Amino acid sequence: MSSEFIQTSSSESYQYTGNYLLVLRGDCTINGTAFGENMLVVATTVETQDYSVSSAEGNSCLALGLSF
Repeated sequence: MSSEFIQTSSSESYQYTGNYLLVLRGDCTINGTAFGENMLVVATTVETQDYSVSSAEGNSCLALGLSF
């Protein structure tokens, strides 16, 4: 099991591969969909999935990615 903090204030996507993403602060755009604080994104299978994480221009987001 591994984890990674992802902090971005860029509209350019950061690529993350894992099973879960939890938005800790701000608004994150994950695979084109906006998610607010305390929202959890879960992979649809037990296999890891690729996620594109970014934030809207002028904003920032902090997410925790988990992979197992």
